[in-house]
Amino acid sequence: MNRRPSIFIVSVMTLVLLLIATTQVQAQTMEPTLPNGCSTNSPTQNWINSVTSTPTSITVTLNDPPRPEGALIVICSPNDSNIYSENTIFTLFTPAAGSHTIHRIGWNQPTNAPPVKPATDYWVRIRDGTGYGGNYSEWYYIRTKAVSLTLNSAGADNTYQSGDEIEVTATFTESVTVTGSPRIPFTLGQETLHAVYDSGSPGTALEFSYTVVAGDLDTDGIEIAANALENHGGSTINLTSDSSVAAALEHGAVTASANHKVDGGAVTTPTVPEFANDTMTLEVAENTASGSNVGTAVTAVDRDRDTLTYSLSGTDAGSFDIDSANGQITVGSGTVLDYETTTSYSVTVGVTDGKNDNGDDESSPTVDATIVVEISVTNVEEPPEVPTNVTVTGASSSSLAVSWTAPSNQGARLDGYDVRYFQGTSSPSAESQWIDHAHSGTGTSTTISGLAANTAYQVQVRAKGDGNSAWVFASGVTERLPAPPEFANDNVTLAVVENTAAGSDVGVPVTASDVNGDTLTYSLSGTDAGSFDIDSASGQIKVGSGTALNYEAKNSYSVTVEVTDSEDENGNTQDPPTVDDTVAVVINVTNIEEPPGLPTNVTVTAVSKSSVSVSWTAPSDHGARLSGYDVRYYQGTSAPTDESQWINHAHSDTGTSTTISGLSANTDYQVQVRATGDGAGDWVTASGVTEALPTVPEFASDSAVRTVAENLASGSSVGAVVVATDSDRDTLTYSLSGTDAGSFNIDSATGQITVGSGTVLNFETKSRYSVTVGVTDGEDENGDTQVSPTIDDTIAVRIQLIDVNEEPEFSDGARTTRSVAENSPAGTLIGEPVAATDVDRGDRLTYTLSGTDRAAFTINSDNGQLAVAPNTTLDFETTPTLVVTVTATDAAGASVGITVVINLTDKSEPPKVPSGVTQRNTTDSSLTVLWDAPGRGDPPVVSYLLQYRVSGSGNQWTDINTTFTSVNLTGLKDDFNYRVRVLATNADGASGWSEKIVKTFPSSSPCSYPHQQVDLKTPPTSVAATYKSITVEAAIKSFAQFYLCKPDALGNYTRSSTPDIRANGQYKHTFTDVTAGSRHWVGGVTFAENGFSTLTIEWTAVDVPNNEPPVFDSLDGVRSVAENSPADTNIGAAFTATDPEGDTLQWTLGGTDAEYFLIEVNENEAQLKLAEDAKLDYETRRSYRLTLAVSDGLNHDAEADTTPDASLPITVTVTDVIEKPLAPTILRTAGQSAGGLLIRWSAPDNTGRPPIVDYDLQYRDAGTTNTFVDARYD
Repeated sequence: MNRRPSIFIVSVMTLVLLLIATTQVQAQTMEPTLPNGCSTNSPTQNWINSVTSTPTSITVTLNDPPRPEGALIVICSPNDSNIYSENTIFTLFTPAAGSHTIHRIGWNQPTNAPPVKPATDYWVRIRDGTGYGGNYSEWYYIRTKAVSLTLNSAGADNTYQSGDEIEVTATFTESVTVTGSPRIPFTLGQETLHAVYDSGSPGTALEFSYTVVAGDLDTDGIEIAANALENHGGSTINLTSDSSVAAALEHGAVTASANHKVDGGAVTTPTVPEFANDTMTLEVAENTASGSNVGTAVTAVDRDRDTLTYSLSGTDAGSFDIDSANGQITVGSGTVLDYETTTSYSVTVGVTDGKNDNGDDESSPTVDATIVVEISVTNVEEPPEVPTNVTVTGASSSSLAVSWTAPSNQGARLDGYDVRYFQGTSSPSAESQWIDHAHSGTGTSTTISGLAANTAYQVQVRAKGDGNSAWVFASGVTERLPAPPEFANDNVTLAVVENTAAGSDVGVPVTASDVNGDTLTYSLSGTDAGSFDIDSASGQIKVGSGTALNYEAKNSYSVTVEVTDSEDENGNTQDPPTVDDTVAVVINVTNIEEPPGLPTNVTVTAVSKSSVSVSWTAPSDHGARLSGYDVRYYQGTSAPTDESQWINHAHSDTGTSTTISGLSANTDYQVQVRATGDGAGDWVTASGVTEALPTVPEFASDSAVRTVAENLASGSSVGAVVVATDSDRDTLTYSLSGTDAGSFNIDSATGQITVGSGTVLNFETKSRYSVTVGVTDGEDENGDTQVSPTIDDTIAVRIQLIDVNEEPEFSDGARTTRSVAENSPAGTLIGEPVAATDVDRGDRLTYTLSGTDRAAFTINSDNGQLAVAPNTTLDFETTPTLVVTVTATDAAGASVGITVVINLTDKSEPPKVPSGVTQRNTTDSSLTVLWDAPGRGDPPVVSYLLQYRVSGSGNQWTDINTTFTSVNLTGLKDDFNYRVRVLATNADGASGWSEKIVKTFPSSSPCSYPHQQVDLKTPPTSVAATYKSITVEAAIKSFAQFYLCKPDALGNYTRSSTPDIRANGQYKHTFTDVTAGSRHWVGGVTFAENGFSTLTIEWTAVDVPNNEPPVFDSLDGVRSVAENSPADTNIGAAFTATDPEGDTLQWTLGGTDAEYFLIEVNENEAQLKLAEDAKLDYETRRSYRLTLAVSDGLNHDAEADTTPDASLPITVTVTDVIEKPLAPTILRTAGQSAGGLLIRWSAPDNTGRPPIVDYDLQYRDAGTTNTFVDARYD
């Protein structure tokens, strides 16, 4: 926000008046107790009219003089220890009605007396001071304020108009610090508005402001209530000396005054409605009916008085409704307000005027403002609800147990319960027949005793507290007289199967009956009681722990079951209890068949060409017994589908092996074995093969083809293995022969052909090879081992080479050089083409350019010819050497790069014209001419020639030679224009002229006073200037005017003056309409009240300085960033600059590579970041060049100018990140021959990554999870 000058510095043509707020405090207002140190004499006179205060003073206003002889003003005040005592301040020798102000606590207020303190309690009174002691006024209490408020002056007619700022300054007695946005509410017409904190922290004067808008109107003047200053929205105002201590905010009221009227004019631009505050609180009593009003209406103000519509939202909006026309909140339909459940609700009231920003009606009105409304529910006394779940049960033959659940709604409070009862099956006919049962406290159970046995009773319970609930009914019956339990029979038979596990149930429970419904306890005794357990609560017999039920060992058990109700004949509890009844129980064990388990480790082994040996291990579980084994067999690789196809093999006794004879040679057989005893076990299957007759190995065909890529290294596999088959599984040995056998080797154990040592496979030289693979099993026709094995079979193998694309080559290797003259125009060819060759016949090469300096050049993609790029300036003095990378790529994507160093050759050239000629340090007889040196050239500038003469005179030029870029001209005429021009010279000649008109300052004021000067004259007390303003201070009387004499763009001077300034003493005024780098004059005059001039303030020359440009805090322009970094990544530390005058800085980013970067600006710093689409790749380019410029938006003469004031070259280096290649794509897999595959793949996209140097290949059987095997491949 553009702020006006502080109330202590006045804008041109405006004088600010201060209005200090005070508060009148009457003795009748609420006040603390009179301290002990203040005398308690009874008042006899009423002399004081009023007592008022500021933070540092107390003013006493008298009604009538107490006596003509004189009186004393007495104050009761605290010391530093807050102990009060009385002090006489004034002696009034001729008392009269009027005001007297106290600043210090001491007789006649000496300068060393303690000052009046802010925010402190004081008591003041009058005492007769002439010997008539005993006459006192009453004590008047006054509390000094902590803060004083001042308002800035209004404009014309003492009225703030639309766009004006109403500024309130809160002055504290010590420095305070602000957080957040405190505010000061004030009344403008019928509205409450807010002046919001602007500035001043930390300090003693805080500024608050409000900008007048159309529709604001207050013809009486704005008002501020006492103590209105508030810490709004969590803001704080704390002491700067101790941030934990909140500053006192007490202040007086600012009453309406005709000096502070407001007229914002008619509303010409549509406004939106506003609420006076962000939050408010309403109250409503609990249980208030739906549709009832909740507090007062929540209303907003609309300056253009549109019809407003209100709506409701927020967390609890569903519980309330709102009248859309007047903002009245009501209780919603179905809403039950219950203080005990929810004490507060929160809703948001929205308001809209139904119009858009242009004042047109909206089809779907948007909410213009909201206010958060907290709705507090107040309590209403209410009794508890009825208890629930009332239950009556027989506790004994003479008592009932009554229990219930406390009511869920206990009303205002729950004190306890009333309980009453009546003998009968229904309630009595008369209330008096109920019998009250004594029950105290809030417990929810009780026992009613002294009742008849086996009799029905009615019981009622109610809750009591803030009133009583209704009665709740329940009924119950007392218990019968005691009787023992009995079993129905004397004997019981149960059954259980052998081998039943311990803990398992044995038949059904053995139970007794009890007419009283007592809890029964069962126990076990008898001959076999140790083999069983019993559940004491249910009578269920269970197999005992460690008991093994075996039909063959014991098939019947006998036990006795006992029962007791643990009571004697009178129903009293026994300890220990006696057995009331018994029953004899016979438990019979039933038999189950138990065959042996499975034989294990069944093995079938060939014994000869016609027999197999079968063996096994006996089962660990023999069942009831093990008597032997059954054995059977079947010819085949799997079991038969028909059980009758099995052939039984004779085997007796319990031996665990046998031999099956009469079988066919080299044939598969299935064999099964099972154990027999108390029944037969399950069959176990195994298989075996009889021995085979001897055979010789054979290849599957007479010939085979293997395919292999050219350039394969020695020892690499040539396709798949070449294998033969041997039906009797002998160990085979492979050998190699034939025309080209010398170029290859073979693995004698596997048949794998490999490239021979020293063999170079080159498709372009020889594309096909022929070898013969032989195989032998090392045995003769009878299967006997041969001393010199003979070859059993051979296969002719053709080895076909695959042509592999080979990358192109540069004859110069990895680096070469070219040269070109500096300043060569675009399109100039640079040396010979940078061309590569490719051994692959017919391959077309394509050339591309990359590297640090690629932007300065172009390349012919067909032949590698380098040329100068458009818009490129090659400058030997700046960059004598440039480096690029040329890459040649063949049609298959194989590429090779070469670094090209391009050396610039130097050319002689005269210097460029000097620029930026300007003047500085101007006086009325001298000035300094400055200029910017031309760009670096060759040869360098050795001198400058400056010439000057009076402008338009035609006089001869005056020459000045210099090696510097500035010259001081002296002995000039005041207020004259001079023409100056400058050229630069080097060994190759001179540049052109750079010209400018300069001017000296006048030596005396060109402006006159608008009045007759008097003899009494004085210079200003002080004059100070910046490029933005001139501040003048002078001693004035009553009222005065200051004058400013300033030049226009043509150097002509005009005078301006301030409005009348009313003051008495030293006064400062600041002129802001000044021109940088020029001479001004300030003067003025003071007047007495009669209007006559009494003192002239002499014209005083003021040289307004030029604007100074910002400079970089550091000239380090090197930054680095990792390749592949994402957009918006910060690149190194931020760049910072400083402007001497604190002007707002403007930053720009340029240079060759600016498109890849951006800057984030924060006041005086600029953070370099990566742009959105920047893709930095270390392998492609390793550095970027930028230029960062900064400006304060002004030239040296403080005129708007976006030309950069300072520039910094930046180099961004890219750091390397390890980048693995992407996976290749398998294009085709095809069978080459038996046991071999031909695999082709495409190279992955390797853009931005290091070159691929090798591939690894693995394989495994399809459809399995076998481990991958490395293929021998380079």
